[in-house]
Amino acid sequence: ALVRQLGFDLHEAARRLAATPPHELYTRPAPARLAGQTPPAPMHGPRETIDAHLSHLFHDIWNRRRFDLMTSAYAPDVRVHTAGGRVAQGVPALRALHLSLLASMPDSSLQIGHVSWSDETDGIIGAVRWELAGTARSGGWLGSVPDGVPIAVPGMTHCRFDKDGRIVEEWTVWDEVGVLAQAYREAA
Repeated sequence: ALVRQLGFDLHEAARRLAATPPHELYTRPAPARLAGQTPPAPMHGPRETIDAHLSHLFHDIWNRRRFDLMTSAYAPDVRVHTAGGRVAQGVPALRALHLSLLASMPDSSLQIGHVSWSDETDGIIGAVRWELAGTARSGGWLGSVPDGVPIAVPGMTHCRFDKDGRIVEEWTVWDEVGVLAQAYREAA
């Protein structure tokens, strides 16, 4: 969002960043999902705790592509704040955001790094640290990027629940410019 607010082109900033030597080298595994492969099996185990509920929800939505579960997991008027300053209101708009990102990484799989939660005075809040790894494809959220290069999207999602256990507000952050720079660097 900051790159846009400063008046710069997101893709041009990412290309410039990709042209500089990376500060730290890291490796990431190949995507766990391959073209034509069936979706992963459901997670087993209890869902009664907030951390287990969020782990199951993220696995089911991102890895199993169970977008139908959003209707019961999110309040109908959920407000979602995400990368690039985007804001979505309602489950259909949330579903469109997810589909847009998956269009840019159709073989992606999500790994959960950590889940935490707290019972606050205004309700329960949760946080999920995750990484979405896959192969870049032009179109969708990432726009015109080099096809076929591996990218990883590390991110964090915070959410607030209502008294019925549905998510009423969500904040997701990830480094859009950094992810685009990965794609351009890998393609070079």
